[in-house]
Amino acid sequence: SIDSTFNMKKGRLFSLQDSHLLLVQQDTTSLSGITLRVEDQFYPKLVHIDDIIDALVYITTRGEKQALLNASSKKKALDKFWLQLSRTPQRARSVIKLYFDRIEEANRYFTNYKQGWKTDQGMIYSVYGAPDIVNRYDDHEMWIYNKTDDLPKLTFKFIKVQNLLSDKHYSLIKDEEYELYWHRAIDLLRKGRQNI
Repeated sequence: SIDSTFNMKKGRLFSLQDSHLLLVQQDTTSLSGITLRVEDQFYPKLVHIDDIIDALVYITTRGEKQALLNASSKKKALDKFWLQLSRTPQRARSVIKLYFDRIEEANRYFTNYKQGWKTDQGMIYSVYGAPDIVNRYDDHEMWIYNKTDDLPKLTFKFIKVQNLLSDKHYSLIKDEEYELYWHRAIDLLRKGRQNI
């Protein structure tokens, strides 16, 4: 939803302090424009504790995430969470690096009017990693993950969704089959079994 609008005159400068999404149009009745996403200096990395906890949405339960958000010391709670999950500091570091490298790459590859990790493609990328094969068509993409010891061959189909804010936004075609393998992939990731 639009939270504010303003008119700009030629040559006028403005600055933004926080993250913003801007749609620049010659006329508000136009069906086209230029979208600008303004992020902090660290983007595509996540460095703020609340952003880091938010990005755990794919690999945590609702209760785990809420406990992290409600903790009096979020950093300590996050460290404790990873250690309990991974059992050893070395494995915890490995899982953290793997997951947040994927989040950063998702931001780099898929950011449009949403941060990349929040898109459907970013979600799949964050949990499964880079696909083995990508087939691109005019109106969709197919991502193929080869069979592993732990997961069967998986194919994800993303349909291109046209909207005013982006010409590169894709939506995952949901399939009931994904749910079983989704939970399995998350379990493997949480346990530090990185061959997914």
